[in-house]
Amino acid sequence: MNFYLILEIIVLVEASAPGQVGHNGEHSKYQIKPIALLEVNEYLHEENEEKYIKHEDLKGIENEALAQLVGRTYLKIINKKYKCNTTEKLVRCYNGGLRGYLKKSTRDYWQRFKEHAKKRGIEIK
Repeated sequence: MNFYLILEIIVLVEASAPGQVGHNGEHSKYQIKPIALLEVNEYLHEENEEKYIKHEDLKGIENEALAQLVGRTYLKIINKKYKCNTTEKLVRCYNGGLRGYLKKSTRDYWQRFKEHAKKRGIEIK
């Protein structure tokens, strides 16, 4: 799966301004939740990375590269660790948490994701 591409379409779905804080405290245009960052920090620690990323580190456009790294890493985690092995499951889990693909509340998010992909000529399987 192309995590870069998935993440960029997620940005279009979220449609937030760079650096904006979401209604549940999500940071950056990738709308990263504190619980997702916790998973990413645990993963990076297991990979022998000494860096610890704070949620506040993701605020502002100047931290966009770091926020993108966190978003991509979170997609990798939910793909491998939680077996979200289709684009639909991955996107719905990114939006609704690790069991997001089971939640009715993520269906609309998935539809918007597909619409944005289609507008760009990207086929979603």
